[in-house]
Amino acid sequence: MDHLEAIRTQLGNRSQASGLMCPECGGGDSRERSVSAWHNGSTITAKCWRASCTFRGTWDATSGMGLGYTGPRNGQRQGFHVDTLPLDPGMVAYLTSRYRLQEGLLAHFGVRQYHGSGGVYVPCNGPTGRFRGWVLRRTDGTLPKVRSYPSPGREVWQAWFPATATTNLVVCVEDVFSAMRLWQAGVSAVAMLGVSLSDMKAAELRRHAGVVVVALDADATVQAIEAARRYNFSYRRLLGPDIKDMTEEQLTTWITTLTSSLRVSPADAPTLS
Repeated sequence: MDHLEAIRTQLGNRSQASGLMCPECGGGDSRERSVSAWHNGSTITAKCWRASCTFRGTWDATSGMGLGYTGPRNGQRQGFHVDTLPLDPGMVAYLTSRYRLQEGLLAHFGVRQYHGSGGVYVPCNGPTGRFRGWVLRRTDGTLPKVRSYPSPGREVWQAWFPATATTNLVVCVEDVFSAMRLWQAGVSAVAMLGVSLSDMKAAELRRHAGVVVVALDADATVQAIEAARRYNFSYRRLLGPDIKDMTEEQLTTWITTLTSSLRVSPADAPTLS
């Protein structure tokens, strides 16, 4: 119980945090703050990431609630605290091999890591770069695979990845990984963060884009056609894999076919350092 009190005191009213002091090893000689902790329903879990320390525990978080954690109120969504970890080499290698997302791109957009190796947080911005919130994308098979954490306010919940300051062609896709693949190839993209295109989303697209193309995954063909028809946007069907799953050759061919048919030119692919 002493370990629980030490972790919960440091965690305070946050739902999750990293950079806490380990109550077992004390961070070693360097006093490294190496513990991540998080709430999951009525439990609290903590883990020390020092190689020489085996500290990990899960406890009943409802015991002794006078130490600062208040939890979500009934009917309210639990707040999200961006107190995450930098991407470790293993996660970078996974995202590069699985989705062909370059390390420079991940750094450019400030992608962060979920505690352990369970997934990543991708920042979501508006067309002018205004921060709108985060998307948690799980990579370990945990469901739901994607969770959204929009910032408070009335921002349109879709994420922009503009390849140039002046946006002509914009391709609307479902998810952030597909949008980042397009950006990496020099094409501006918007992640709709789902398959629905609302009046507010469409109005924002018209204000900030010249040519809008809806290209959702193959299993959302009906929704894509309906959205393109309703808002007078262009539609392109994905006959093969999702954009995030395409090889570089497949993506290049798809973009070339798209831009040729629309008679537009994508931007040069961004330089990633």
